[in-house]
Amino acid sequence: MSPDPAHVLLDDHDGRPRFTCSADSPIAAAAVARCPAILDVGSPPADARCAGSVIFVGHLALGMPVTGAPESMQVVELHLVSVVVEIDDPQSRSVVARRVPIEMYRADGEPAPAAVPDLEQAAETMRVHTNARHAGRLWACAAARAGLANGDIIEARLIEVAADGATLEWLDAEGGHAVRMRFPRAATDGPQLAAALRAQLCAHRGRA
Repeated sequence: MSPDPAHVLLDDHDGRPRFTCSADSPIAAAAVARCPAILDVGSPPADARCAGSVIFVGHLALGMPVTGAPESMQVVELHLVSVVVEIDDPQSRSVVARRVPIEMYRADGEPAPAAVPDLEQAAETMRVHTNARHAGRLWACAAARAGLANGDIIEARLIEVAADGATLEWLDAEGGHAVRMRFPRAATDGPQLAAALRAQLCAHRGRA
């Protein structure tokens, strides 16, 4: 029996994320194309609350086979460019982001990879990821901006993410709405973009 293409295993390989998946899975295909990727570990899915998390930013690549693994399984590694630790600060009701030196995640002492994911590609990856995995945050943000309860929001999604901001679109009983959320300063890389977007989506927590 061939493995389920949707079945993916994630493990820690010397401090870096490593996936084991079916050779015909979307992740394996993305690794062949060396696509940019963002792995957000620790945030509860579909939850408006802002918890601490670790964000790994880099690109996917095929890895060496794991001893004993079936031939039909493929190892995919996330080659890191940046790592950001975000901690929920209950006193300021905001998220504090701290970038971790990449050397701490390279046990072999090799220099950080020169290939940096294109910011535009990283932004699109982040938009798709947020819509798919953090719908609760989008609904809560839309409700706060509209002055409504979360249950009054019918649908909410990001329709655009860029270096200087993001556009949130939502649907309620009055119809469709959209707001451009501008970042205090334009992001220059994936971690800055992730931190700026999260700050916008969590800003409603500080409102009365």
